[in-house]
Amino acid sequence: MEELYNIMPLSIAIGTLAFGAMLVLLPYLVAPRSKGQFRGATYESGQPIIGEAWVQVRAHYYIYALVFMAFDVETAFIVPCVAVLRGWDSWFAGH
Repeated sequence: MEELYNIMPLSIAIGTLAFGAMLVLLPYLVAPRSKGQFRGATYESGQPIIGEAWVQVRAHYYIYALVFMAFDVETAFIVPCVAVLRGWDSWFAGH
């Protein structure tokens, strides 16, 4: 029985890696492949494509989005912490 406990972590690791490899490789083996004429074409809801797809966007839009995400995520973590810590007022008063 002791040998089984020594082999168990290794067998779980090998099984997990094999399952992960199967999940990655199976779609490549099973999925249908299309070599159609319009495979790489841009689809614009049935409208004809006019102009280039590359458009320069000013950096301040990205900075604004990053700042928004930082404060949004910070709020998502701070609000539950404040809700928990409000119940700890009596604990701080005792020490």
